Amino acid sequence: MEMKSTMSFLFLLQALINVVSAFKPPPIPPEDINVYRCRNTGNYTSTNYKNNLISALSAVAKNIGAHGGFYQSSAGTTEQVNAVALCPSYLNSFFCESCVNKSIPLLQKNCPNQKEGVTWVASCMVRYSDRKISGVLDDWVWVHLPKDPIVAKVRELDQAVSDLASRLQTQAAGGTSLKKFASGNTTYGMEKVDLYAAMQCTPDLSKEQCTKCLFSTMLTVHSCCSGKLGARMLSPNCYFRYDHDQFDNIDVLPRATSIR
Repeated sequence: MEMKSTMSFLFLLQALINVVSAFKPPPIPPEDINVYRCRNTGNYTSTNYKNNLISALSAVAKNIGAHGGFYQSSAGTTEQVNAVALCPSYLNSFFCESCVNKSIPLLQKNCPNQKEGVTWVASCMVRYSDRKISGVLDDWVWVHLPKDPIVAKVRELDQAVSDLASRLQTQAAGGTSLKKFASGNTTYGMEKVDLYAAMQCTPDLSKEQCTKCLFSTMLTVHSCCSGKLGARMLSPNCYFRYDHDQFDNIDVLPRATSIR
């Protein structure tokens, strides 16, 4: 009788665990996977700038999830700070908001008093500046993240990446003022290997600016990442990534191996 009671208790306990697990939020990408860059154009010393920075970053964190993965904010009339956050369209609002919220403390820690900085954590980007950045094409920093190893058929992969990128560039640049994003897939080689890619610009860019930014990523991928299993090219205004695996919400950046 005691054995039966114990078994019943364990059964109920397991059922309760299953119910709780079903409502548990999905895992968040690790905080310590991040890439950042602080621009060497001067430091701030005033409390006013710091408060404006906190306000601008807080606004993008609060609003990013409800605005389709892109949000801009400005704070202050004197020593104004402008901030931007961007998430790829394949990242749902929960992960997007979580990613941005985790990015901001890391950006503040790594750029403690610089007037301009940018960070990429998992799949999202957060940046701020003391100058106008909306509608401005910036190329002051590029981050290249090749994914090892090198595949066997380098030439075939490189051609497939180039063809797919050219198609996606047109789609992304032709997007709206709310979203400039494109993703797609193809196959290459006799074995019909699957290849996936995505491109995105901050939607405040014009079509011409987005085209130019994405073209730079296409040039970069050939110089830094030929034959690599996957790669990402990141800038403050656009990015390009390809991989042999589909992209999903649990998405983590490899550590940067080449930054300029």
